[in-house]
Amino acid sequence: MRITLFSFIMSILWGSILAVLLHFCRKKPLFLRKFGIRNVLFLYMCCIVRMVFPYEFRFARALPSEGFFQGIRANVGGLGAGTGRPWFFLAFAVVWFGTSAMLLLRFLVCYAKSIREFSGCRICEEERIQRTFQKILNECGDQAKLTIRRSRHVSIPMGVGILKKSILLPEDNYSDSELYYILLHEYTHFRNHDLLIKIAVHILSCMLWWNPVVYLLKKDIAQLLEIKCDLSVTGGMEDSRKADYLTAIVSVLKRAGKRNRAEEFYGTAALVARSYGSETVERFQAVSIHSSGRNQNGFVMAAGFLAIAMLFYLSYSFTLHPGHQSQRDIRAIETAPGAYDAPREDSFVDIMRNTKSGYMYLYGEP
Repeated sequence: MRITLFSFIMSILWGSILAVLLHFCRKKPLFLRKFGIRNVLFLYMCCIVRMVFPYEFRFARALPSEGFFQGIRANVGGLGAGTGRPWFFLAFAVVWFGTSAMLLLRFLVCYAKSIREFSGCRICEEERIQRTFQKILNECGDQAKLTIRRSRHVSIPMGVGILKKSILLPEDNYSDSELYYILLHEYTHFRNHDLLIKIAVHILSCMLWWNPVVYLLKKDIAQLLEIKCDLSVTGGMEDSRKADYLTAIVSVLKRAGKRNRAEEFYGTAALVARSYGSETVERFQAVSIHSSGRNQNGFVMAAGFLAIAMLFYLSYSFTLHPGHQSQRDIRAIETAPGAYDAPREDSFVDIMRNTKSGYMYLYGEP
């Protein structure tokens, strides 16, 4: 098991292909309904695993490629031939890791700033709010260490914090029904550990900032986490209570729309996006037509997991390497000692072993 430039490229390609495929599948309500929201999230996690583990296993078959990969070998391999130093890779690494470090630092600074700002918000001790939240804890059978705060800096209810958890409420007056569903939604995010997942995916986007598919994956996972939270809240509810829950979301949107503030807080889980866009419509549709566990089809789930498992194995079963067509006809070459002698710094030689056929391909550039 090893990591090479070409196994890394294959890892990014396969992970991106799987993520794009899932993106188009999850847009179909029937797919989510039959496969299940948790299973779709698991498949997205498989995409991430494929991206971040670019290993080339022993069972992988090396396939010579005369196109894109050969061009990489020809151009990149020759860049450092004069000095013997692969400065192209060094420059690429500096740009990649330098930008990643700046993005991560920016996230940490903004997240710490948000935590400090929210920690200064007053703890809400209103009897009505505390009674409603205690009702939620009793229904869930929990004893959560969580504070509820009021903040003029937020326009939408949100949950924040990994160690010191807080639910932040705007300076608005909510009805008893609205308050119940708002607190239940945000508390469900904490119970499902959604903030940890969102932060982990954000860190991934900082590390692979140059891959546009990562941002699509990040957006999809955030939306799926919201749908999963909605379905957890409304699971087993009657249609009338589901309507009350959706009405509470609409009420929050209307209040947020009257404000001009559009702050961005990192590492939070908001009840809803500020704009009434396609994401909110998708959540409403999911709550309206989904019933927890009732619509999932066992055969569809088994077939889907089998297809993903096969694709996952296939993605690790071969690796494209640079090669020439003439290599297929080479079986053995015998040379006399000293027939070719070149200093190490003036030559470039690489060996590729095909573990299935047993052949070794030798190619080089003087």
